[in-house]
Amino acid sequence: GTPVASLSNARSGDLIFFAGSDGTAGAPGHVGIYVGNGEMIDAPYTGTSVQVHSVSSAGTIVAIRRVLSGL
Repeated sequence: GTPVASLSNARSGDLIFFAGSDGTAGAPGHVGIYVGNGEMIDAPYTGTSVQVHSVSSAGTIVAIRRVLSGL
């Protein structure tokens, strides 16, 4: 997708990638879908339901990508 400079530039539908065990964008450990107002949709771990969480509660952001055009 197209890189997004920061969370303040993120739009609903953007993918937010979080650091994995090596802390890099090349091997992210988690991804959420941004819904606005600092929140994202994600499934925090295997066996849980999809939920809405604060982006800040998920860890270190390593990349934000826009994959849908026109948003």
